[in-house]
Amino acid sequence: MITSEEDKVAMIKLNLDASNCAMSKGCFSAMANFLQNALIWAGNKRWGEYYGYTLFITNQLAKAYEGMGCLDKCKKCFDMVFQNVRCLEDKFQTYFTWIRCLQGKGDYRAIIKFCLSKLEELGEKLRCKASKLQIRLALCNIQNQLRTMSDSSFLCLPEIQDEKTIATMRLLSAITLNSSILQKQDLLLMSILKSVQITITHGRCVETAFTLACYGMLCALVNNKKEAYRFGELGRKIENTYSSDVSVAPTICVVATFCLHWQEGPHELRSILLQGFRDGYEVGDVQWSILNGVAMIAVSLACGRHLHELEEDTRIFCESMSIYNKQRDFLILCHPLWQGISNLMAGGHSKEDFELTGDVMNQGELEVYFLETHNCIGLEALYYARLQLACYFKAIHEALAMAEKLKRYSKLIDVSFTGNQIKFFSALAYIRYNREKSTQKYSNRIIRCIKELERIVDNGTVFCEPFLLLLKAEMSSLKVNKRGLKKKYDDAVASAQRLNMVNIQALANECAGGVFLWRDAYLSDHYLTEALEYYFQWGAMGKVEQMEKDHTSLLSRPKVVTSV
Repeated sequence: MITSEEDKVAMIKLNLDASNCAMSKGCFSAMANFLQNALIWAGNKRWGEYYGYTLFITNQLAKAYEGMGCLDKCKKCFDMVFQNVRCLEDKFQTYFTWIRCLQGKGDYRAIIKFCLSKLEELGEKLRCKASKLQIRLALCNIQNQLRTMSDSSFLCLPEIQDEKTIATMRLLSAITLNSSILQKQDLLLMSILKSVQITITHGRCVETAFTLACYGMLCALVNNKKEAYRFGELGRKIENTYSSDVSVAPTICVVATFCLHWQEGPHELRSILLQGFRDGYEVGDVQWSILNGVAMIAVSLACGRHLHELEEDTRIFCESMSIYNKQRDFLILCHPLWQGISNLMAGGHSKEDFELTGDVMNQGELEVYFLETHNCIGLEALYYARLQLACYFKAIHEALAMAEKLKRYSKLIDVSFTGNQIKFFSALAYIRYNREKSTQKYSNRIIRCIKELERIVDNGTVFCEPFLLLLKAEMSSLKVNKRGLKKKYDDAVASAQRLNMVNIQALANECAGGVFLWRDAYLSDHYLTEALEYYFQWGAMGKVEQMEKDHTSLLSRPKVVTSV
C-alpha cells in the first residue's frame, strides 16, 4: 500500500507520463483517465503541497476534454483553476486552453476580444484599427531595426525570462491567427509588428519562431520575396533550438504556405508540411496539425500527385481527424479539395462535374456556414477549389464567377502558395471567356496576371513557369497572327514535364488541341490524344470520360496507357 509522499509523487509522475503518451496518439479519453488518476494521488493536498502538479494536471485535463469535445467538463477545469490560482502568470496557462476551446467553436471574434482584454491586464495595448500611414511608419521602424541584425544575431538573442512577456507573445500569436481568419488586416499587421518589436527588445522565446515566420509573410505582402524566404528559414532555425515537446506545426504551416514556396518546389513543400502535420499530432496541437494536413493536400493536388493515392490519403486524413469534432472548422477546409479530387476521378457523384456537391459535401451549405461564421479562409478555400475544378471541366461561367468572388478578399491569399494557383486559373477563365464571346473585356486582367507571374518566375519561383508559359500560349491564341503558337504550347508542356506536373501537361495539351481543332485536325488530334493519356496517368477518369464524349471523332486511335 502506497502511503509515503515520495511514492505518491512517483505515481503522479507515472500517470503524467502515461497521459503524455496517450495525447501523442490522439487518445484523449485515455489521457483524461490518467490525469484524473494523478489528481486522485494528489489527494486533499492537491492545491496545497502539490500546487504545481495540480495546476499543470488541471490544465492538461482541460486540453483532454477540449479534444474530446466536452466543453462543460472543460469549463469546470477552468473554474477550478480560477478558484485556486495564486498569481496572474498561473492564470494565463488556463487562458490559452480556453482560447483553444473557443477556436474549436469557431468563435474567432470572441477570441480576439478575449486576447485584447488580457493584453490590457498585462499593461500592453494593441491598435485594432490603423491607417495606411500608421502601418507604414510602424513597418519602416521595424525594418530599420532589422537591417542591423543578421541571422546569427537572432539566434544569439537572450531567452525571455519574464512570464508576462511570454504570455504577451502567446496572446499576440492567437490574435495573428484569428485576425487572418476574419481578414482583419490592420489588426493582423499590427500584431505581427508588435511581436517582432518585443523580440528585438526583450529576446526570444518559443513564440519567436512563429513571429518571424509571420514577419516573412508580411515581407511577401510588400513584395519583398527574398526577405520572406529569409525570415521563413530563420523561423525554422529558431524552432529547431527548442525541445521536441514544443510544437513546430504553426511555424511550419506559415513558412511553407507563405515564405518557402518562392524558392522551393511543391514536392519539397509536401515533405515540410508532412513534418508539421506529424509534429502537431504528436504533441497534441490538433488545430495546426490539421492546417498543415490541408495545406499538404492542396500542394499535392497542385503538383499533379496521382489522384487515386491522393484521394485515399485525403479520406484517411479526414476520417482519422474527425474524432476532434471541436476542430471541425479547420477540418472542413479539406472537404472542397476532397470533393474536387473525387469529381476529377469520376467518383464524387455530383450532378455536374464542376459542382462540389456530392458524397463529401454540399457547396451551398458549406458556403452558408462559412459566411455565418465569418470564416474568410474557409470561403477562399471553397472558391479556389470550385475555380480549379471549373477550369479543368471547362465550365467557363462557373470559373469566371469564382474568379470574381476571390477578388473580394485580402491580399494575404495572393502571397500564399495557393495565390499563384488562383492567378493562373483566374487568367485561364478570363481567356476562355474572351475567346467564347469574341471580346476584349478581361484583357487587362489577363495581362496583369501574366506580368505578376513573370515577376514571380524571374524571382526564382520555377514552379510557376508552366502556368506562365501556358497563359502566354493561350493569350497568343486570341491574336490574329498565330505564328509560333505551336512552339508556345510545346514549351508549356515541356516545362510541366520537367517539373513532373502531369496535371498541367494534360491541361496544356487539351488547351492546344482545342485551339487547333478547326485549323489543323491532325495537330489537334495529336494534342487531344496526348491530353487524354496524361489525364489517364493522373487518374482523372472524370476528365477522360468528358474528353471521350466531346471528341469521339478525333480520339479514335487506341490510348497508350503509361504506368504510373
